[in-house]
Amino acid sequence: MRVTIYEDKAGEFRWRLSATNGKRIADSGEGYKTRRGAEGAVRRLLEAVSNSAALELACRRALGEETPEATDGQ
Repeated sequence: MRVTIYEDKAGEFRWRLSATNGKRIADSGEGYKTRRGAEGAVRRLLEAVSNSAALELACRRALGEETPEATDGQ
């Protein structure tokens, strides 16, 4: 995977996450006035995914799959 920060046609900075085959997996969804703003968003993304258990839980919930909490009777 690869994260790219780029300047769009409007002069704003965005990020995109691409798979190894080059297909886009995710993007910023909004432009930032500065490259530093886009870099901050990438840092927040990194913080969010650094806890893989939280990411796994969010993905399972999005897919409507049973979560470990549900199987523990909670």
